[in-house]
Amino acid sequence: MMKKLFILFFLCFLGLIFLNNLVDLPIKIGNYQVNLTLLIPREEENPWQKIVELFETNYPNIHLNLALGPNSSKELAEVYLNDFQKDEPEYDLVYLDVTWTAQFARNEWVKDLSSFKPKLTQKEKLQKEFLKNDVEAGFYNDKLYRFPFRSDVSLVYYRQDLLNEIQEQPPTSFDDLIRISQILKSQSLVEQGYLWQGREDEGLVAIFVEILKGFGSSWTNDNIEKLLDKLSAKKTIHFLGALIQKHKISPPSVLWDKEIDSQDKFKKGRAAFLRNWAAAWEILNAEDSKVRGKVGVIPIPTVEDSQYSWSCQGGWGLGIANQTKYPEEAWITIQFLTSIPSQRLFALYGYIPTR
Repeated sequence: MMKKLFILFFLCFLGLIFLNNLVDLPIKIGNYQVNLTLLIPREEENPWQKIVELFETNYPNIHLNLALGPNSSKELAEVYLNDFQKDEPEYDLVYLDVTWTAQFARNEWVKDLSSFKPKLTQKEKLQKEFLKNDVEAGFYNDKLYRFPFRSDVSLVYYRQDLLNEIQEQPPTSFDDLIRISQILKSQSLVEQGYLWQGREDEGLVAIFVEILKGFGSSWTNDNIEKLLDKLSAKKTIHFLGALIQKHKISPPSVLWDKEIDSQDKFKKGRAAFLRNWAAAWEILNAEDSKVRGKVGVIPIPTVEDSQYSWSCQGGWGLGIANQTKYPEEAWITIQFLTSIPSQRLFALYGYIPTR
């Protein structure tokens, strides 16, 4: 009898070891409790709260505190950078915009995630489970620093109700967008035609690249000096300037507008068209939006005789702050936050999952 009990106990013990290695479950010992902090854009608070509730139900010994920061990517990065300089940084997890990976990895502000589970973090394996470009954006010098969480893509939003009123179809080219905007403005149906982001930051770079690609060129680190002398680059600059000065469908204020600024103006019903990101859909259709239920979406329009339109891909991922006291718990947290149930929940709020 004792021998059978011993064998049963031994098999259960082996099973627990196997299960723990398989799913990375944290082990709770007595009153053991870990508090982790993650800084996020304020506008994402609602979906994040839902995910945190789901996470803490499954991992009650890890408390994930959400710190609310600026909605601007540039301003959010500055908050993180200031925190990294402290003797005792506040943030354990890092919410990384797609353009931050190289800078944060090069300065050793975030950990190499490849060291946690080498087989799990291989690029080829991840690209079978996540969107290829979102995975690629998390690597620096062949090491993973940013786990893909949500994707994004640039789009043009338009006022479906206004186009219906003047019996126009959504534009496929910028020529049509300009023409429709001028009609709507001439009939005093809208204050502005087309809103975009011309502030000197990554938003303007994204818009420049989209139009540049339409004119037949692309921007890489290798050709940046030669690019500025190309006719396509000059056409792009003149095109954007003409939206303000010649066609008068974009106000001069776009030159210092961030995504949230132009988004807010469109939300208040002040424009016919808005270039922004897919994540803006939920905000434009919120209860306090004057254009709720009146908005349609189209790809970035074409320029000149091009048959194709081009959009920039954005997105956010999760990393681990290099100075966190709880790297293992942070890794477990990232695995849950990027799981299918978490991404499905986040997608209900209008965001694009990376899986």
